[in-house]
Amino acid sequence: MFGLNLTILASALAGVAGFGLAWQLRAGTIESMKLEAANERIAIQRAARTAIDRAAVQITRAQTESATRAVALRADADAARGELDGLRGATADAVRTASANLEACTGQASALGVVFDQCTRQLQAVAADADEWSNQAVTLQNAWPK
Repeated sequence: MFGLNLTILASALAGVAGFGLAWQLRAGTIESMKLEAANERIAIQRAARTAIDRAAVQITRAQTESATRAVALRADADAARGELDGLRGATADAVRTASANLEACTGQASALGVVFDQCTRQLQAVAADADEWSNQAVTLQNAWPK
């Protein structure tokens, strides 16, 4: 009977030892899987951060180019205003010359000058709006992720 108890005891101890070893192996596998998942998350976060950084650089570049274009468009508008001022002066000179010769010619030139001024103001406003819209469209295209 004592021999049977030793066999049962040895079997029980072997079972407990086997269970403990299996439990430790399983725990090691779980830890390995957790480490693998953590490394995968880190890699995904790195890739996302790289994409965000790349997009930020692209947006910054597009905004800088937009500001440069806006400066150039303002310079063009200023140059056009200078040309229009020159044309206004020439028109005024023509009106003064015509008034010395014919009163009717003066009235017509004066009326044409008023119409010319109204047209130039409207064209300047349209050109400024078009420049702004064009600049914004280019900025959006340049900032769009590629």
